[in-house]
This record gives sequence, structure tokens and C-alpha cells, in this order.
Amino acid sequence: MIEFAAAPSTATQVCIDATREMGLKVEIELIKTLSDYEAALREIESLMSSALGTPEGNRLALLATLVEAFETEHFHDLPATGSTPACS
Repeated sequence: MIEFAAAPSTATQVCIDATREMGLKVEIELIKTLSDYEAALREIESLMSSALGTPEGNRLALLATLVEAFETEHFHDLPATGSTPACS
């Protein structure tokens, strides 16, 4: 059972609901820090060739949703230079 200290973001909740609907058992950690975010990006890169519907493809979809939720919540006005923004 996933427990949150605060209510999950909409994107995170959608990800959790979709996982339950598909009957998936995926061990995945929430992205809470910039270090977690960077690790998730590295894992996403390694999973980019995964086929949809496979365990790897499902993990890729979940990670992408969590990364998107983290970016929406923490990154504001991304710089045009492509440098890593600071978390808020």
C-alpha cells in the first residue's frame, strides 16, 4: 500500500490508479529530491527502447509520469540554456 505524507499530485494519483487498473505490481519510489529526479531520468534513458505493455515499458510509463509530476511541482521558468534548474 502506498502512503503519502501529503495528498499526491494529480499526475501521481493517475499513475497509481492506472497501475492498479492494469493489475501491475511495480516497485517504484516517489521522486522527492533532485537526486531522485536525476536517477529517474537516467533510468528512463535506459528504458527508452522498451516495448509498451512489457514490464520495462510499464516501468518507463510510470517513471515518466512521476518525473512529469515532479517537474510540474518543483521547476519554475526553466532556463533557455538547458542547465539544470534549481528545485523550489
